[in-house]
Amino acid sequence: MATEYVEFDTGSSYDPICLRNSDRQPIDLTGKTVWLDFTCENRATKTKQMTIVKPLEGKVTYQFSVNELRAGLMKLVVRIVDSTGKTITNLDPVYLPVNPV
Repeated sequence: MATEYVEFDTGSSYDPICLRNSDRQPIDLTGKTVWLDFTCENRATKTKQMTIVKPLEGKVTYQFSVNELRAGLMKLVVRIVDSTGKTITNLDPVYLPVNPV
């Protein structure tokens, strides 16, 4: 079943796998922090820390909370920061529709 986002839902999550552009292999997230920057239809960008689910497989998740999902097109950008402060950001933002209630 494909994930559908509905305005005001708090049970929805975003669950990407972080892959290297060069060879499409998972990025090892051990010792790193992963951030999600997201914007819903002309609202301020929110920055939230993601949960690393399986570090060696590059799997992360973010569970949306109250009032974070608003109807319209949502733009998401994932940033990975290592212990020295070096940052890797996905090249192309992901755009996902959020359906009205």
